[in-house]
Amino acid sequence: MKNKDIEKQLKTLADKMPEPEFKLTYDMPEKKNYYRKGRMAVKAALTFAVIGLFLFGGVCTVNAEFRDYVFNLLKINTVDEAPVMDKGKEQEMTGEKVINDQPRDIRLTAVKNMDDILTVHYIESDSYITNWDGLFYYKDINGVRKFYKAAGEEFIPVDLKKLDRTVEVKGIKGRLDYSYYVEDSSVILYQNEAHNTVLSDGREAAFELIKGKNGRVYLQVSVNPQVGSWAYPVRYNPETGETEDFLEGIRLNGVEISDLPVLMNWILVDDNYAIVTAGAREGEKELYLVDIKEKSIKEIKAVTGLTDVWGAKILENKLFVFTGDPDSFNYISYDLDTGEKKVIYEGIAKWTEGSKADYSVSFTGGRYDLVKKDGKIYLSDELNGQLSEIEGITDKFLSGPLINDAGDKIIVSNFEDGFMKQIGILDVNKNVFYLFDRREDSDIEEYGIGWRDNTIFSIDGANVKQNKYFVSLYLLKE
Repeated sequence: MKNKDIEKQLKTLADKMPEPEFKLTYDMPEKKNYYRKGRMAVKAALTFAVIGLFLFGGVCTVNAEFRDYVFNLLKINTVDEAPVMDKGKEQEMTGEKVINDQPRDIRLTAVKNMDDILTVHYIESDSYITNWDGLFYYKDINGVRKFYKAAGEEFIPVDLKKLDRTVEVKGIKGRLDYSYYVEDSSVILYQNEAHNTVLSDGREAAFELIKGKNGRVYLQVSVNPQVGSWAYPVRYNPETGETEDFLEGIRLNGVEISDLPVLMNWILVDDNYAIVTAGAREGEKELYLVDIKEKSIKEIKAVTGLTDVWGAKILENKLFVFTGDPDSFNYISYDLDTGEKKVIYEGIAKWTEGSKADYSVSFTGGRYDLVKKDGKIYLSDELNGQLSEIEGITDKFLSGPLINDAGDKIIVSNFEDGFMKQIGILDVNKNVFYLFDRREDSDIEEYGIGWRDNTIFSIDGANVKQNKYFVSLYLLKE
């Protein structure tokens, strides 16, 4: 029997958390490094190492029940590559792909000792513990969040800096209430409380901080955030409060983009490009590519020569575009340097649990995806369209694949009845797939799995019999 008190507590915590979002621009896949079943989890990106949890009054042990795995090193076969499109000729998509009759084989090798693959630590606490973008925290008896970071074999308390100040963007004033932590080129942001501002015309405005690449922080103001029709970001220094309007001077048909009535769904890629949904009039929505250095904004349809564009992202100086019917779409890459177009997927569906589609994709949001085609599961490389057949992976693993920040390892899991029954780790560089069978424990309820850095992942859960929370840490040995 599951402990009803802990179930209720987990549900209460989960109900306060937002549903996971797939959408960035219309239906764009967001990069994912954490997966939860239902609402029983917390989004995270925490860096772990071998740690002790004496600060929580818990223990740090290698739990024998969590070491009972079966390991197999399985092979990947390279079988496919996408066709190249002539520039500006969308109609030349053929979708015809030839399977290689002599795929490249990786020798099947059995791994008998889990210590050859993973270092495992099991952390337990009487308090609800979770992670937030690189740090670990729990609430003490007074409801105060205590933050920690992992360093070597220690669990070190971290003092987050308080950021509570008035800010202004484009004449709109509001309040920020955040805590933040800066280390090297990385910044961690935690919103303590949201404060909306009522404008003179009765509309509401909200401010938020957005974490970018390489320690970059953006301050974004949104008007009528529930509707989400207008938002504007500026670069922001949380230490000094200084802002930089890096979009100033960019005009669409002679109109400063900040003056457009529709400006939403920003994808802030790097210091070179951004993607935004914009419109010169209410009700108009088109996808635009913003060239920050060149101070220009162009409709993505015009840039690529493609029609029916409803989604886009940028990866390694390539623009990836969704076209056609969202239920059976085309996914095309466009090289921003050469103008070359390549069909990555044609007439494909987004994979959903229980889907009967013969051709579907489960996005990670990074360079690699999982594709189901003719009953087989493949690893897909978006940069070159290459498919690699993966032995040992099934439909059960297609829900919520997670890619690490380096983009070279993917976690898949078979989550059933509150337990990760199987875990697979796909190492792209080594062309191997590690498959772990786990022995189920009726006292354990698990609700989240995710990467903590490029080689460490964790599983979050609770021991419903002992009223304890735990995090299991798995370090993949290089």
